[in-house]
Amino acid sequence: MAVATLPIKHSYREASKEHARVQHPEGPTPAPQRRLSRMERLALGSDDVFPKLADLPIDAIEGMNEAAVAALQAAFNVRTIRELAEHELIQAAVAITMLADAEREQAGGRAAATAIRERPGVSGGYPVVGDTRIAVRLIVEAYRQVETLDDTVEAFPQLSREQVSAALDYYRANPGRVDEDIERNARTLSALRGG
Repeated sequence: MAVATLPIKHSYREASKEHARVQHPEGPTPAPQRRLSRMERLALGSDDVFPKLADLPIDAIEGMNEAAVAALQAAFNVRTIRELAEHELIQAAVAITMLADAEREQAGGRAAATAIRERPGVSGGYPVVGDTRIAVRLIVEAYRQVETLDDTVEAFPQLSREQVSAALDYYRANPGRVDEDIERNARTLSALRGG
C-alpha cells in the first residue's frame, strides 16, 4: 500500500506486520508485545488512512524532534501535517521545486535529442543524431555541398538547428570516425553500382 512510502514514524507496513504477529502468534517469528502508536492504530483500522494521517500532529512525520516541531509551530503557526502542507510558503517552495525539476527534465530531453550516438544496427554502428537514423556523415556531406549552416538545416527539415549543429560539432571533434563512415558508404555505393 502507498502509505508504506510516506516518511511517517512507524510505517503502515511495520504496523501491519506487527498486527499480523499479534493476531497470529503461532507464526514462525514470535512477536514482541508492544502497544501500537496512534498512527499505526489509525492505519490498521481504517480504509481512509490518508485523511486521518493528514490531521495528525506534525511530530508524526519521521525525523521531527521537539525542536523542529517548536520551530515550525512558531514560524508557521501550524499544528497538523495538513496545516503544514497547506501553508502558502510551503506550497510556494514545493511549486518552485517542481518547476525546477520539470525544467531540468526538459533540458535533459533536449540534450538527449541532440546527442550524437553510435548504436549497433543503426547506420552500421556509426554516429547518428539522437534517436533518429540520420547519420552524421549525411549532414557533413550536405554541409560540404551547401557550405552554410542555414542551408544544411533546410536540407534536413526533420532535424532542429541544434541537432544539425551538434552533428557538425561532433565531426569537428571526431573527423576520423565520420570520415571512416563516409569512405565505407562510398565503397558500398561503388560496389552496388558495379564499380
